[in-house]
Amino acid sequence: MVSSGKPVWAALSGGVDSATAAALLIRQGLRVEAVFMELWDCGLVERKERPTCCSPQDMKDAIRVADHLGIPFRSVNLRKAFQERVIGEFVDSYLKGRTPNPCIRCNQWIKYGLLLELALAQGAQAMATGHYARISNGVSGGALRLLRGKDPTKDQSYFLFPLGQDQLKRVLWPLGEMSKAIVRELAKEWGLPVAQKRESQEVCFLAGGSYRGFVRDYMGPAACSPGKIKDEKGVELGTHKGVWGFTVGQRRGLGVPWREPLYVLEVLPQKAEIIVGPRQSTFSRGLLACNASWVAGEPPARGFSCQVQIRYRHKAAQAWVDLLGDSRFQVTFFKPQPSITPGQAAVLYKGEEVLGGGWIEEPLKEP
Repeated sequence: MVSSGKPVWAALSGGVDSATAAALLIRQGLRVEAVFMELWDCGLVERKERPTCCSPQDMKDAIRVADHLGIPFRSVNLRKAFQERVIGEFVDSYLKGRTPNPCIRCNQWIKYGLLLELALAQGAQAMATGHYARISNGVSGGALRLLRGKDPTKDQSYFLFPLGQDQLKRVLWPLGEMSKAIVRELAKEWGLPVAQKRESQEVCFLAGGSYRGFVRDYMGPAACSPGKIKDEKGVELGTHKGVWGFTVGQRRGLGVPWREPLYVLEVLPQKAEIIVGPRQSTFSRGLLACNASWVAGEPPARGFSCQVQIRYRHKAAQAWVDLLGDSRFQVTFFKPQPSITPGQAAVLYKGEEVLGGGWIEEPLKEP
């Protein structure tokens, strides 16, 4: 339980959600201090035509919010860690034929990792963000539960699955019970200077650009690694300039004229090959996942039924999960699912509760 004594760090992004979250906590009588993360330096690659993640304007907006609320403001430079961990893994994953989710990694390693650790080390009792998710007390004093946000169109629990009990005990999500419309109304009512600010819908450091352009700019000449595009039978249909330009399920931009729409089925970096086929070939009966984490600290059983979400906008599908050792699991869906993508997260739900999840290694085709 938080109290009015020690401060709560409110992580401000410069947007309306984090600003409203901070304002709500102040109205609850808590002592709130604002913090802004400096994450990405556009000087690391040639991207002068586009703004960066956590841009100077975002910082100015965060400062304006803190001034309006009358709370202290600090910025924390986490650029080195962000580049080495989040950006590094992002680029490396595409080069290895995987499709990463940098938002989950940023939450896991940066926001609820380094930033939360810094907050606690400097005397904060908790950290608040503008995420749409909820935390519930466990039954009879058991483990805290991570739940979907009440607004299904804004629920962000998928991006938070790696969080464990130590983090949940020190995290506040004031917007979890609210809809985006109500948040906007409150921001306007309270005169927050970012009440009308447009919402970002993309990976932050891409800043309006494509991931292909980012990887190409980041890697330079090393990104050029041509190869072949083949069908499921191994027949060559075309060529490509690098496997990093493709992701499983992709339909547009293949550069292969065909009598019917083709989709990327596999990305094979070791052979520098892209395998394509018709939509029906994108379906898989299950998947293998690695680096499993469990919100409660341990899985519910060695085998169990649940709903599995394989990307952010995917409707969680009923499945059976079997544990494979300590950190891997196999998912068998009751109905085959399309475009199961290596590198994405497989998040396990029991109703609205997040049980845990892992990182997709490969889809399982029909035997």
